[in-house]
Amino acid sequence: MASKRSHEDIADLVADVGLPEGWVESLASHEEAAVLLAHVSQLANVSDRDLKRSRLELPSFARTKWREVAAAFHLPKAVKELTLDYFTPPTCWLPPSLHKECFRAGWRTMNVYQERTYRNGEAVRIKLLESWLAPIIMLFEGKAIDNPEAVVATTTFTDSTVEYEIVIIGGTLFLIAEQKYVLEYDDNKAELFLKLLSAAQVNRKNKPGGLRVYGLLTDLTDFCFYSYSPSTNSFAADQHIVVNFKRDDFCFDMIGGMSSLSLAPMYLHDCDAVTNKLFSVIMCGYLEMLRTMVSANQQKRDSVFSLLKPRPQTRC
Repeated sequence: MASKRSHEDIADLVADVGLPEGWVESLASHEEAAVLLAHVSQLANVSDRDLKRSRLELPSFARTKWREVAAAFHLPKAVKELTLDYFTPPTCWLPPSLHKECFRAGWRTMNVYQERTYRNGEAVRIKLLESWLAPIIMLFEGKAIDNPEAVVATTTFTDSTVEYEIVIIGGTLFLIAEQKYVLEYDDNKAELFLKLLSAAQVNRKNKPGGLRVYGLLTDLTDFCFYSYSPSTNSFAADQHIVVNFKRDDFCFDMIGGMSSLSLAPMYLHDCDAVTNKLFSVIMCGYLEMLRTMVSANQQKRDSVFSLLKPRPQTRC
């Protein structure tokens, strides 16, 4: 694993180039920055693999960005200092027939990509999770859309990617992010929370504004569920479900759950299957979105009726 460099190390590298002061900021703010960087990497014979490895040496962007965002939202300067409430959606149980379908799909996917015991790459984890996620999203018949490898809309918080973005009726409901082993857990959590803030900000522009946004941080062994409520400006912890990484155990644990750890009080631990949990989160968000839309339409109808209602005439 590459060792992290400090901000001072990076500043020294920038100064060693010998270009005028502020050249990095000028390049970063250029509208074609991506093209320019790709051109420079080609000239320097730097491969995509080298770039990815070098990014792992950079100081944590999420930790730095969190400090900036925390000041604006009156949040603690470090994610680990956050006092998380507990929020869990009502539990929904999928029928055994769907669990069987997910089990078979997951097993067949491992025949193609091998199980995590042998391959631990990011792409493999994404493919394995897709086998369990797709049958659940299909139940919503197009009302819920999955955007794999989605770019979270650019905001003041982040413009990074997530492994999956579940969108319902135009609003982001659920973000699934990979837990990166090269980052500390708090940095992974900071990245996810910044993405939740970003999604909530975009939702506010698209009208389903005050709706809770859910997030999952996972490496396909630990499934840590969180959420952010724009109406109270607070993050909440939910279940932490653990599954085994061996093929047989993994497939059974995804529909049964090995254990549920203490992110939430014990009375919330009634939904140990990852598949049930995923379905519960999406269903809860979907129903909340429908309630919001019905309420908004009711208010519009009442305002129209109040305008059409005949006013009492006054005699002169």
